[in-house]
This record gives sequence, structure tokens and C-alpha cells, in this order.
Amino acid sequence: MVEPYDVYDDSGTPRLVGADALGPRLLSVRNDADGDDDFLENADIDPDSAFLLLDDVANNDFTIDGIHVTDDADSDSIYSPVAVGAAGTNYGLAAGTTTQDTELAYEWGVTSGTIAANVPDGDEQVVLKLSVDDIDITQAFSYIYRPAVGELDDINGGATTINGNVVIGTTATAAANVTSRSGTIAGNVGLRNTDAANGTNDTIVVTLPAGLAGVSSTDKLVIQNVRVNGRFYTIMVPAPNAVESTTQSSRTEPTGVSLSAEIYKHVYLEDSNLVGEIRTSSDFGGAGSFLFPDAAIGTSTPRFLFREDIKEATATWIADGVDDDTDVITAGVTATATDQVVSFTGTASKVTGTAHAIDVQLDPVASGSVSETTTKYVGRGAQLQVTATDFSNQSSSFVITFQKGHAGTSFDIDASGGASDDEQVILNLISGTAVK
Repeated sequence: MVEPYDVYDDSGTPRLVGADALGPRLLSVRNDADGDDDFLENADIDPDSAFLLLDDVANNDFTIDGIHVTDDADSDSIYSPVAVGAAGTNYGLAAGTTTQDTELAYEWGVTSGTIAANVPDGDEQVVLKLSVDDIDITQAFSYIYRPAVGELDDINGGATTINGNVVIGTTATAAANVTSRSGTIAGNVGLRNTDAANGTNDTIVVTLPAGLAGVSSTDKLVIQNVRVNGRFYTIMVPAPNAVESTTQSSRTEPTGVSLSAEIYKHVYLEDSNLVGEIRTSSDFGGAGSFLFPDAAIGTSTPRFLFREDIKEATATWIADGVDDDTDVITAGVTATATDQVVSFTGTASKVTGTAHAIDVQLDPVASGSVSETTTKYVGRGAQLQVTATDFSNQSSSFVITFQKGHAGTSFDIDASGGASDDEQVILNLISGTAVK
């Protein structure tokens, strides 16, 4: 029989099937609006539409087969840990040595018990050995992501900026240590092409920044816009627990798996207006604030497009997130990690005249979260879940996780001075069967 609703083969015509067993899929696009192949320029990318999808570990397009730290004067990728010595031997990067290698935790690590945090000096190179040999880092950049830094109300009001607080660019990697670089400024990414020390696969090199105000368990080293087989990825390496320099380092090089590194595919949705409607730190409620007090417009209405006509849909605000704030929002109420985050009542409706589109209405008034005298903010880690059903009664869903700093700053990686060439920070996450 002919199934008219699911057209996933790009033929432009219905396909012959026995029965529709697929739920609706979100409509995605290739971000290259001006046709110049610079897919992720500001001129091309719409932060409303950009998300990170955690790659399936069992079917990753590439893996990180080795990660270690060395001095910024070291130009090879060989992991050469300090030889085992007597008690008191320094297994970190000792001053004055340029070829010594160690594990990440010795130079950048979170306080662990009685062991103080290890804060980098700005001359430590992180070497990441990838399992493929066709890496393109032309538009790549790197930074330390500190999501717990910055209170939501400060970020909203501009007193605490994203740049330099939540997102801290890495130190510029020297040209002498790599085959090529994505740029010359802080935040650049180096490439060792067909690296002999990595089995002729490619190796990425970034240099940790100096001046970090501590290290938190939520901190991550982020390398964005790594291009493999024509697709863009983001690599995230969480800060490990600190290790004392006198503790013997591993004789074998750690891997991405052992350091819980994550690889995210970039996903770009068609005609989404998400960030324009709602983002981490957006404020709702209060007599003079965004979208209030008129209850008729006291809502946010992001839109999503699917690859087939939608019969019905539902939307649920499944997590409020946290506010990273110790201030008291209401007199007499004890400050908590969530007292300043907004909650929404969610509904979803089909868009008149566009059968494959749905509008999601998020109402903070109906949820009882805000009032004309109370202002709250979209929390870090807040989550929206949308479920869509097609005319064959097959359903799928997706979850968006709002991340602090998404599209909040950008990197002029080519040092052109032109805003249209800057690379924007993309952090919002997406998951679910509707994006598989």
C-alpha cells in the first residue's frame, strides 16, 4: 500500500511500505545559508536551531584513543611518563622540562578529599589522539566551560558576562608544535596531520589557559567545530579529580573513555526560533520584565518542524534546572539551588497552514511559578520534552536541555575583526527518538 505520511528517502514522493513503524523525525538542515562552504559562520548559523547530540558510544564516527598533557614546547605526541623513582618524585610537569608527559589530572583537576585543585599555568598542552585521519580544524576553537559560574540574574542583566567567566578561551597553541592551526588567537586548535605517533591518524592539540579561578566538578574542556567526514562535532572532556604530583602516574596513556570524554554531533533544525523565545537566564514575571504582566503574552512559543504531517503533540517542562545563586528571591524564604528558577506549564499545537509544524507554548503564569511581583529565570539544565504523533499513530519525542552560555559569546578565530566570521558557542543539548 502507499503510505503518504512518511517520506524519508528524499525522493519527493510517497514510498511503498508494508506499514509505518517510524515515529516523526525533526526536520534538520545543513547550515550554509550563503553558499560559501563556511558552514558555521555567524552569517550562516542560527543559534535557535543549533544543538549538540551525544554520539552513540557503540557507533561513534571516531574515538579518542589517547589523552595526555605535555609542555607547550613539546612537539611530539608520544606519551612518555616520568620514570618511576624514589618517594617524592614529581610525576607532573616539572619546571624546566620540555618533553615530560603526564595525565590531565596532574595539571587540571578538581579538589579531591585533602588534595587541592590543580590549576593550569597556561603552558600545558593537551594532546588528543583521534582514531581517524581526515580531521578538519579550520573553524574549530577550544575553551574551558564553567557552567556553575555566574548567577542567572547577573548574566541576564549583564553584570556577569559569559565571556571570561563561563567560557574561557584556551591559550593560543604555538605553530611550531603542530602541522596547522585554526587561527592564531586564544582559543585556537592545533592539528598534527597524519601523526606518526598516532598510527598516522590525526592528533588535536590545545593549550590550557592560565588564571582559572579554581576548578569545579562541572568544568569541561570543550573543542567545538571539529569536522569529520563533512560533519561537525564537539568534544567535551570533564575535569578529572586532582592527583598529587608525587603520586605515580599511569604507565599507559589514558583514553577518552577512561576520562569520560563525550563526543557530540551538531544538529541544526529547520526554522526553529528557540533561543529567541527562551534560553538559560531568560527572565519571566515581574511588572517590568520580559513578557509580563499581560497573561495573554506571558508565554514563550518556540516552533519545531518535522519531516511529515503531525496529528497531535504534547509538551512538558520536565526539569527546572538550577540557578547557581545564593540570593534570597522572596523575603522569608530560604535560598536554595532552585528558588530562582522558573517552571512552565507546557502545551503543544499544530500550526495552521503548516501541517508538519508545531508550536510549543510555555506558560509560567499558568504554572504558578511567577507573578507580577516575582521574577524567575530559566535554569541551567532545565529541560523541555516534546512528543509528536503522526497520522499512523506512531510517536517519537525529543528533549532539549538548556545550557548556560549557549550562543552567549563567540570566537573571532581567524582574527579578521568581522563579526560575520565569528564562531558562536553552541551548548544546548538535544536527545530522543525524534532526532535519531
